[in-house]
Amino acid sequence: MKAMWIATILLLSGCKVSSPVTQAGKDTYLVSSHVGACVSCSAAVQSLKTANQFCAKEGKFAVMQTSTGATNPFGYNVSNEMLFRCVTADDPAYQHPTLRPDNGVSTIENR
Repeated sequence: MKAMWIATILLLSGCKVSSPVTQAGKDTYLVSSHVGACVSCSAAVQSLKTANQFCAKEGKFAVMQTSTGATNPFGYNVSNEMLFRCVTADDPAYQHPTLRPDNGVSTIENR
């Protein structure tokens, strides 16, 4: 019951929460973000900010591998899970991404 009240308060306060970055493979990491009732907030943006900050600590750059999320009934992105890699500036994976929608999921296509 107490957890339900805390969740309700967080949801109504419009806060942004990201999970700790978790290693998912060699130079590959997972982060999950959630935002409350903030109209101008995006969980996907929050995940990307967290990924960029994490990789910058190592002098590297975040490159998104996959991103999935959920929207609320009003169409706002309130939940996101992002798999990303930390790469150096000379890594071939560090290039201009081409994003295309696949059934509501953004997919990176390297050409």
